Amino acid sequence: MTITTRPPTRAVLPPLEALVLQDADVSGFRRLFSDSERSTNESVAARAGDPGRLLRSLEEWSRIDGYAVRYVPDQRQATNSTPLVIDSSASRFERGSGALQALNDETSFPDTQHASRLFPRNIADNTESVYEQFEEAGVKFALYRVDFRVGNILGSVGAVWRRPHGGPLEVLALAERQSERIRRALQRAGSPYGSVEGKQR
Repeated sequence: MTITTRPPTRAVLPPLEALVLQDADVSGFRRLFSDSERSTNESVAARAGDPGRLLRSLEEWSRIDGYAVRYVPDQRQATNSTPLVIDSSASRFERGSGALQALNDETSFPDTQHASRLFPRNIADNTESVYEQFEEAGVKFALYRVDFRVGNILGSVGAVWRRPHGGPLEVLALAERQSERIRRALQRAGSPYGSVEGKQR
């Protein structure tokens, strides 16, 4: 894998709110919340199994901050095949190499036998995906998540369905939409990461 290297100058950072899915991207859904406080390095690390280790890694990777939004369906338009929830998030890093390290961190993979890696087409500079089955109160659910890097931004889209509904292509389409938003935001901010680096696996 080839990583584009650049001088260690201060990263050009677009606004966090521009880096996630917007209301127009998820027709038939309403925004439940948007939040940056739970996406600080300290808050993210506090939810990990080993908070100290993760906090050190986030600082080593040059992670700056993050932002998350959650969408739920408009019940007037929902059907059995409608996702129960759609999550979109983004993290800003000083360096593209740091964002890539975070994307490839094995500890972020769900620690359960019911999770598996998927291998979708690449929709950004790098793309990873995971599928997970879980059960709550006797009801079975399916989670599909796509994580991707665009320059020095790490994005993620996840959706949950009640089984047997759902599929990875729907989430991949949303992730591609978010990656395009990130690329445009980087370009508007004058970031060198706004140009396409060449998609890598």
